[in-house]
Amino acid sequence: MQKGLPIPINPDIDRAQAKAEACAPATALRDLEWNNVRALIENGGTLWYDRAIDKGAHYVPKDEGVSVVYGGALWLGGISPDQQLKLAAVKYRNSGNDFWPGPLTNTGEAEVSESTCQQYDHFTITYRADAMRHRQYFDADAEGTLETDFPEGYVIPPYFYEYPAHGNPALGQDFYLSPFLDYNETGIYDPGNGD
Repeated sequence: MQKGLPIPINPDIDRAQAKAEACAPATALRDLEWNNVRALIENGGTLWYDRAIDKGAHYVPKDEGVSVVYGGALWLGGISPDQQLKLAAVKYRNSGNDFWPGPLTNTGEAEVSESTCQQYDHFTITYRADAMRHRQYFDADAEGTLETDFPEGYVIPPYFYEYPAHGNPALGQDFYLSPFLDYNETGIYDPGNGD
Protein backbone atom coordinates (compact mmCIF):
# COMPACT_ATOMS: atom_id res chain seq x y z
CA MET A 1 0.00 0.00 0.00
CA GLN A 2 1.35 3.41 -0.89
CA LYS A 3 1.93 5.98 1.77
CA GLY A 4 -0.93 8.42 2.19
CA LEU A 5 -3.67 6.13 0.82
CA PRO A 6 -6.51 5.21 3.19
CA ILE A 7 -6.30 1.83 4.88
CA PRO A 8 -9.14 -0.49 3.79
CA ILE A 9 -11.79 -0.98 6.47
CA ASN A 10 -12.01 -4.49 7.84
CA PRO A 11 -15.63 -5.21 8.89
CA ASP A 12 -14.44 -7.67 11.57
CA ILE A 13 -12.34 -4.93 13.18
CA ASP A 14 -15.29 -2.52 13.06
CA ARG A 15 -17.51 -5.04 14.86
CA ALA A 16 -14.80 -5.70 17.46
CA GLN A 17 -14.44 -1.98 18.19
CA ALA A 18 -18.21 -1.67 18.67
CA LYS A 19 -18.17 -4.30 21.43
CA ALA A 20 -16.57 -1.83 23.87
CA GLU A 21 -17.22 1.47 22.14
CA ALA A 22 -18.90 2.98 25.20
CA CYS A 23 -15.79 2.37 27.33
CA ALA A 24 -13.03 4.87 27.76
CA PRO A 25 -9.56 3.35 27.24
CA ALA A 26 -7.98 1.87 30.37
CA THR A 27 -6.00 4.35 32.45
CA ALA A 28 -4.62 2.38 35.40
CA LEU A 29 -0.80 2.21 35.66
CA ARG A 30 1.32 0.32 38.15
CA ASP A 31 5.02 -0.12 38.82
CA LEU A 32 5.88 -3.72 39.64
CA GLU A 33 8.91 -3.82 41.91
CA TRP A 34 10.74 -6.95 42.93
CA ASN A 35 14.35 -7.42 43.94
CA ASN A 36 16.16 -4.69 42.03
CA VAL A 37 13.68 -4.37 39.14
CA ARG A 38 10.96 -1.78 38.53
CA ALA A 39 8.65 -2.24 35.52
CA LEU A 40 5.65 -0.15 34.51
CA ILE A 41 2.51 -1.95 33.32
CA GLU A 42 -0.81 -0.58 32.07
CA ASN A 43 -4.27 -2.03 32.46
CA GLY A 44 -4.70 -1.59 28.70
CA GLY A 45 -1.97 -4.11 27.78
CA THR A 46 1.11 -1.90 27.41
CA LEU A 47 4.18 -3.17 29.24
CA TRP A 48 7.42 -1.44 30.27
CA TYR A 49 6.69 1.73 28.29
CA ASP A 50 5.85 5.14 29.73
CA ARG A 51 3.60 6.72 27.11
CA ALA A 52 3.51 10.06 28.93
CA ILE A 53 7.20 10.68 28.22
CA ASP A 54 7.69 8.24 25.30
CA LYS A 55 10.43 6.26 27.04
CA GLY A 56 11.06 2.73 28.19
CA ALA A 57 10.14 1.95 31.80
CA HIS A 58 11.80 -1.36 32.75
CA TYR A 59 14.62 -0.49 35.12
CA VAL A 60 17.41 -2.80 36.32
CA PRO A 61 18.77 -1.69 38.76
CA LYS A 62 15.50 0.00 39.61
CA ASP A 63 16.87 3.34 40.82
CA GLU A 64 19.42 4.00 38.05
CA GLY A 65 16.92 5.59 35.64
CA VAL A 66 18.07 3.61 32.59
CA SER A 67 15.49 1.32 31.03
CA VAL A 68 16.78 -2.03 29.77
CA VAL A 69 13.70 -2.52 27.55
CA TYR A 70 11.96 0.10 25.42
CA GLY A 71 8.52 -1.49 25.63
CA GLY A 72 6.34 -4.49 25.15
CA ALA A 73 2.68 -5.39 24.96
CA LEU A 74 0.10 -8.14 25.05
CA TRP A 75 -0.54 -9.90 21.76
CA LEU A 76 -3.17 -12.64 21.89
CA GLY A 77 -4.38 -14.52 18.85
CA GLY A 78 -6.21 -17.61 17.79
CA ILE A 79 -8.40 -19.25 15.20
CA SER A 80 -12.16 -18.79 15.54
CA PRO A 81 -14.66 -21.65 15.00
CA ASP A 82 -15.15 -20.40 11.43
CA GLN A 83 -11.37 -20.66 10.85
CA GLN A 84 -10.68 -16.92 10.90
CA LEU A 85 -7.54 -15.55 12.53
CA LYS A 86 -8.44 -13.25 15.44
CA LEU A 87 -5.80 -11.03 17.02
CA ALA A 88 -5.76 -8.49 19.82
CA ALA A 89 -2.49 -6.59 19.89
CA VAL A 90 -1.19 -3.40 21.43
CA LYS A 91 1.14 -1.22 19.35
CA TYR A 92 2.12 1.42 21.93
CA ARG A 93 -1.62 2.31 22.08
CA ASN A 94 -1.13 4.93 19.40
CA SER A 95 -3.50 3.32 16.88
CA GLY A 96 -6.67 1.75 18.19
CA ASN A 97 -7.40 -0.12 21.38
CA ASP A 98 -7.78 -3.89 21.65
CA PHE A 99 -7.86 -4.37 25.44
CA TRP A 100 -10.49 -3.07 27.83
CA PRO A 101 -10.79 -3.46 31.61
CA GLY A 102 -13.19 -5.99 33.07
CA PRO A 103 -14.70 -9.36 32.25
CA LEU A 104 -16.31 -9.92 28.87
CA THR A 105 -19.81 -11.30 28.63
CA ASN A 106 -19.99 -15.05 28.10
CA THR A 107 -23.27 -14.98 26.16
CA GLY A 108 -21.62 -15.11 22.72
CA GLU A 109 -21.10 -11.40 22.12
CA ALA A 110 -17.94 -11.01 24.26
CA GLU A 111 -18.89 -7.44 25.17
CA VAL A 112 -18.06 -5.21 28.12
CA SER A 113 -20.15 -2.27 29.35
CA GLU A 114 -18.95 1.20 30.27
CA SER A 115 -19.79 0.66 33.95
CA THR A 116 -17.82 -2.63 33.98
CA CYS A 117 -14.84 -0.92 32.33
CA GLN A 118 -14.87 1.79 34.99
CA GLN A 119 -15.29 -0.73 37.82
CA TYR A 120 -12.27 -2.78 36.70
CA ASP A 121 -9.89 -0.01 35.60
CA HIS A 122 -7.49 -0.61 38.48
CA PHE A 123 -4.97 -3.17 39.66
CA THR A 124 -5.75 -5.55 42.49
CA ILE A 125 -2.57 -6.00 44.48
CA THR A 126 -2.20 -8.84 46.97
CA TYR A 127 0.66 -9.81 49.24
CA ARG A 128 1.76 -13.35 49.89
CA ALA A 129 2.64 -12.58 53.52
CA ASP A 130 -0.93 -11.39 54.14
CA ALA A 131 -2.38 -14.52 52.53
CA MET A 132 -0.10 -16.77 54.60
CA ARG A 133 -1.01 -14.96 57.83
CA HIS A 134 -4.70 -15.24 56.93
CA ARG A 135 -4.37 -18.97 56.37
CA GLN A 136 -2.44 -19.38 59.64
CA TYR A 137 -5.22 -17.63 61.53
CA PHE A 138 -7.97 -19.87 60.17
CA ASP A 139 -5.81 -22.98 60.66
CA ALA A 140 -5.23 -21.94 64.29
CA ASP A 141 -8.98 -21.38 64.70
CA ALA A 142 -9.70 -24.88 63.35
CA GLU A 143 -7.09 -26.38 65.68
CA GLY A 144 -8.27 -24.42 68.72
CA THR A 145 -4.93 -22.63 69.19
CA LEU A 146 -6.00 -19.02 68.58
CA GLU A 147 -5.16 -17.85 72.11
CA THR A 148 -1.58 -19.08 71.86
CA ASP A 149 -0.94 -18.45 68.13
CA PHE A 150 -2.75 -15.08 67.90
CA PRO A 151 -2.79 -13.64 71.44
CA GLU A 152 -3.32 -10.10 70.13
CA GLY A 153 -5.99 -11.12 67.64
CA TYR A 154 -6.09 -10.78 63.90
CA VAL A 155 -7.65 -8.32 61.46
CA ILE A 156 -8.37 -9.38 57.89
CA PRO A 157 -6.67 -6.97 55.46
CA PRO A 158 -9.44 -4.77 54.02
CA TYR A 159 -8.26 -5.30 50.44
CA PHE A 160 -9.18 -8.99 50.75
CA TYR A 161 -12.82 -7.88 50.43
CA GLU A 162 -12.08 -6.05 47.16
CA TYR A 163 -10.53 -9.07 45.42
CA PRO A 164 -12.37 -9.73 42.10
CA ALA A 165 -13.03 -13.44 42.62
CA HIS A 166 -16.52 -13.40 41.13
CA GLY A 167 -18.24 -11.78 38.19
CA ASN A 168 -21.91 -10.97 37.92
CA PRO A 169 -23.77 -13.72 36.01
CA ALA A 170 -26.81 -11.41 35.74
CA LEU A 171 -24.65 -9.22 33.48
CA GLY A 172 -23.51 -12.23 31.43
CA GLN A 173 -20.13 -12.52 33.20
CA ASP A 174 -18.48 -15.72 34.38
CA PHE A 175 -19.04 -16.37 38.07
CA TYR A 176 -15.37 -17.27 38.67
CA LEU A 177 -12.96 -14.54 37.56
CA SER A 178 -9.85 -14.84 39.74
CA PRO A 179 -8.36 -17.85 41.53
CA PHE A 180 -8.66 -18.22 45.28
CA LEU A 181 -8.23 -20.87 47.95
CA ASP A 182 -11.74 -22.00 48.86
CA TYR A 183 -10.90 -22.66 52.52
CA ASN A 184 -14.37 -23.80 53.54
CA GLU A 185 -15.21 -25.38 50.14
CA THR A 186 -18.43 -23.44 49.53
CA GLY A 187 -17.49 -22.33 46.01
CA ILE A 188 -17.92 -18.69 47.06
CA TYR A 189 -15.05 -16.37 47.92
CA ASP A 190 -15.48 -15.13 51.49
CA PRO A 191 -12.41 -13.87 53.36
CA GLY A 192 -14.40 -13.92 56.61
CA ASN A 193 -14.54 -17.73 56.29
CA GLY A 194 -10.85 -18.22 55.49
CA ASP A 195 -10.81 -17.83 51.70
